[in-house]
Amino acid sequence: MTALAAAAVTLAQMVEPVGSVPRAALDAAFCVGVFTGGSGVITCGTEGGPGPWGPPLLMRRRGPAHRKDAPDALLLVRHPDAVDGLLAASGPRRESPGAYEGPPVVVYVREGGSSRSAGPEAVVAEPDGAGNRALYQRAIAPRDIVLRPGLAVPAAARELHDLLMRLSPGGGTAW
Repeated sequence: MTALAAAAVTLAQMVEPVGSVPRAALDAAFCVGVFTGGSGVITCGTEGGPGPWGPPLLMRRRGPAHRKDAPDALLLVRHPDAVDGLLAASGPRRESPGAYEGPPVVVYVREGGSSRSAGPEAVVAEPDGAGNRALYQRAIAPRDIVLRPGLAVPAAARELHDLLMRLSPGGGTAW
C-alpha cells in the first residue's frame, strides 16, 4: 500500500463518524497531515486556507517516531504560520504564533483502535524529496506543493483528496 492509500485509510478510520476525531477539528485545520508507520502526507487548503484541499506533500518520519510500528497520527495545523515549522523538517512547534488562540498544531494518535490527543513530538517528519519528485515527475519545493496555488492533485492522490473533500468540503473554512 502506498503512503497516499495508507493515509486515506487512516484518515477514514480516525475521523467521525468511524473514529473519535471530531469533524469540526478537521474543518478548523489550515493543513492536515496523516501519518502511518514511517511515512505520511500533508495537504493544505488552497486560496490561503479556506479553499478546497490542495495537492499532497509526501513526508517521512524521523527520530524515534520513524519506526514502521509508530502509531498512526493525524496532525491538524490550525494556523498558517505553523506550516513553516513542518516544512523545515523540525516538526510541529508548540508555541502559538501571533495572536492566535490555542495551539497552532493539534495531534491525535491512534493506538489499539482508539484515538487520543498527543503532543507535537508524536510527529517529527521531513519532506520526502524522492517521493515527491516521483509523484510530481519533477522537483518542486515543499512549500510550493502545499502553499502555491495552481498545482494539480496527482491521480495517485485522488482517493485521499476526494475523502478530505467529503469529510471537510471547504478545506479549513473554520480557521
